[in-house]
Amino acid sequence: AAAEYYIPAGAEITGNINLNGKFSPHSAPVLYVAGKLTLNASVTIGQATLAVLPGGEVYIREAKANLQQNAVYPAIYVFEGGTFTTDQTSFSCKTIVNEGKVESADFRLNTYAELHNCENGTVAIDGTFYVTNYSVTYQKGVARMDRLEARGGGTLYVNCHTAADDVIAEGAKFYIASGSGLDAGTVYFNSNTE
Repeated sequence: AAAEYYIPAGAEITGNINLNGKFSPHSAPVLYVAGKLTLNASVTIGQATLAVLPGGEVYIREAKANLQQNAVYPAIYVFEGGTFTTDQTSFSCKTIVNEGKVESADFRLNTYAELHNCENGTVAIDGTFYVTNYSVTYQKGVARMDRLEARGGGTLYVNCHTAADDVIAEGAKFYIASGSGLDAGTVYFNSNTE
């Protein structure tokens, strides 16, 4: 079983926490946050899972996830009523599940990463949302971003409302369900985009 840690409602923790995991015998720890966690640092999430519970708030200046494809659980799971905020992300081979609220300046799904924005989820990107190198976004909630860049096999499944001021797609795939929308001010798709 994974080691589990808990920040209760009403508690506020500020500091530096290692979420890389790989510690024997519990290599995939889970940190549950019902209170408030502030990490004004660059944090790598390896085998660990950060679970933002209802009412929980997490701020990480720069959230990264490394190339450990065999992690048991998602790198970040935001429950309904939880909020995850970051200035910048860079995820490869990891999964983020959002049923609450995710806010970021730049959000990067690099290589084989996944974002599941569930029916009740909200994603707000005040910068660029990158979906590249066979990363996938399953968009069922509401998403708003300044710029969307999908490249190199990046795939978006749009099943709800997604809006971006600018959309740039090069070698990407878009699947837009009936009754859903991808609203954009400026759009550029190259000939390799589906």
